[in-house]
Amino acid sequence: ELPEAGQATLTMYDVTGRTIKIIREDFAKGLNTIRINNEDLEVKGMIYYQLKFNGLTDTKHMIVIE
Repeated sequence: ELPEAGQATLTMYDVTGRTIKIIREDFAKGLNTIRINNEDLEVKGMIYYQLKFNGLTDTKHMIVIE
């Protein structure tokens, strides 16, 4: 959820810190959704994702299962 419209970057990493995928787009103010399939990531297990927007950064994690 973004406080205002603008360009944001979502970067996904595996547990070793290797970049798996980068999505850089212009997003609307408010709630935005990005759908990612298992085939897009090519890894299973723990993945960290980082959202950068207007100088702010937030990092979270998810678990990819089959």
